[in-house]
Amino acid sequence: MPKDMKFHGLICAILLLPPMAGCSQVKEAMDKEKTVIPPTIIKVTVPTETVKPKLQEVLPADVSNGNSGDPHKSVPKQIAPVEENLLPQQLPAGSSSDTMPIPVPVAPKPKPLQPPPPGSRIGNAPLLASIQAPDRFYQGGVITEDTLWSGDILVEGALTVAPQATLTVSPGTVVRFRRALTANSSSPVLLIQGRLLVTGTPERKVRFTSDLSPFSPGEWQGILFLASEKKNQIEHCIVEGAECGLDAAFSTLVVKESLFQKSRMGFRFQDSLATVSGGGALDCEVGFTLVDSEVDIRDASITGNRQGGVVSRTSLYLTGSMFQKNGQGGLTAKDSRLKLTGNIFSENGHALDLTGCEGSLTGARISRNSDVGLSLNGSRMRINGNEITGNLRGGIQTEDGKGIIWGNAIFENGQYNLYHSGADDVKAIGNWWGTGAAGIQVKPDDRQADSRRGRVLSSPFLKSRPDLRLLKGFAK
Repeated sequence: MPKDMKFHGLICAILLLPPMAGCSQVKEAMDKEKTVIPPTIIKVTVPTETVKPKLQEVLPADVSNGNSGDPHKSVPKQIAPVEENLLPQQLPAGSSSDTMPIPVPVAPKPKPLQPPPPGSRIGNAPLLASIQAPDRFYQGGVITEDTLWSGDILVEGALTVAPQATLTVSPGTVVRFRRALTANSSSPVLLIQGRLLVTGTPERKVRFTSDLSPFSPGEWQGILFLASEKKNQIEHCIVEGAECGLDAAFSTLVVKESLFQKSRMGFRFQDSLATVSGGGALDCEVGFTLVDSEVDIRDASITGNRQGGVVSRTSLYLTGSMFQKNGQGGLTAKDSRLKLTGNIFSENGHALDLTGCEGSLTGARISRNSDVGLSLNGSRMRINGNEITGNLRGGIQTEDGKGIIWGNAIFENGQYNLYHSGADDVKAIGNWWGTGAAGIQVKPDDRQADSRRGRVLSSPFLKSRPDLRLLKGFAK
């Protein structure tokens, strides 16, 4: 401040003093002039986003909040801010901060897509068989305690039943398998190390299937039993679309009235003890495979497969079953013990091809196969009481004399009823060849054609057709 202005200010202050003011009052006035008051700093918080002013709703005093008073007098009603969608750095209204809370806009929920109906296709790609949420969903894992399945079950990856657990599947349950939508995902499988009880009924079968519609064989790995020697039981069940519908190794199980269909292999038993009754294998590349096992198959239907059954080093009891329309062949067995009773082998490639086997074949109908009805190679088999007829290439073909053939009706087969190519004599005594001696059609009938071949010993033969229907266990 200029000195002249200070001087004039001081003169004015002196003139304004009351008449009785002394020197002390003049001194105080001069001291106040020298005191400097620091400016007040006001902190202002500026929000990072644009802040809209608070909205107010003006209501009459007698309406808002139920207050009575002058109807022309209005009071503001504050609209409360939305707190649940605040930004993380913001505080609710009423806090000590001066920052105004800013609501975060909530995106509208998308409308649910309408899925295509089950079974439809986009181009050639298969779709999910079901778009409904399953009752249970497994992404692999281990079942460690007793569990009951019912309704709709969806499995991704490998699901294991632990050795101490029992999995029970109730009637009408559908278990679907699908490959996980991740890179290098493995084929889904149900691995049984504990116990499996499938309790379907004729009216409410249990189904194990692929989650794709339509599906192809091999969409999932199948039901795999691994060293499960407990009382596993599968009743009234359908298994389809698998690599191998039922694959048991070192296990014990009973299968009743269950069908394994549209898979690469219907069922396979290795080093296992198994009983199969009813049901069977349909539309598979191989109906069943038995290796180093003891198996009892009764009243089964092995139909429409490329190959019906393949047996190796196994003890097999097969009765009352049908092998029909298996393109390559009905039953092929090697190095096995066989008891085959009352079965039908019809419209296959070859019917039975037995190598290195021993046992018996009785009461069978072997007819209308496109290749040979029965082939014997190194097999000590008793062939008795069978009907072998209408096979396109031939009835029986033998390569040695280890087997014995008697009491059968062998007639009206294509190129021959019996063809023997071995060096040993073969015994085919007491059979009916159609129309007596003139219809025997045995090759070679004389040894002059090839001296290295053995003889076919067919005499005496039956002069009339035996009624094999009277034979106990004959295929009806």
